[in-house]
Amino acid sequence: MSHDRLERLRQLNRTRFKRHTGIYPETFAEMEIVLGQRERSKKKSGRPPALNAGEQLLLTLEFWREYGLLPRIWTVLNRDLDSLLTSPLERKVTLQYRITWA
Repeated sequence: MSHDRLERLRQLNRTRFKRHTGIYPETFAEMEIVLGQRERSKKKSGRPPALNAGEQLLLTLEFWREYGLLPRIWTVLNRDLDSLLTSPLERKVTLQYRITWA
């Protein structure tokens, strides 16, 4: 994912941004700040991420947008959402969002 793609997305108006990501630009900015703070607060950083916090968030939101029905199906079936999230990136963004905004 290129940095240009994220910048082009940020230049869209509120309606088009929400249509593409599922959230408003203000919410995206707040979530990006939270993810950035979490990344900076790590004691053991390990390998630097290939994508910055904004790109990780965009990738996760696009995934949720594509497969938005799956979490609803799992909820109806009374399954745990964490079992649906397979990649570490999805798990990280979801858990951080739950902890911060809950």
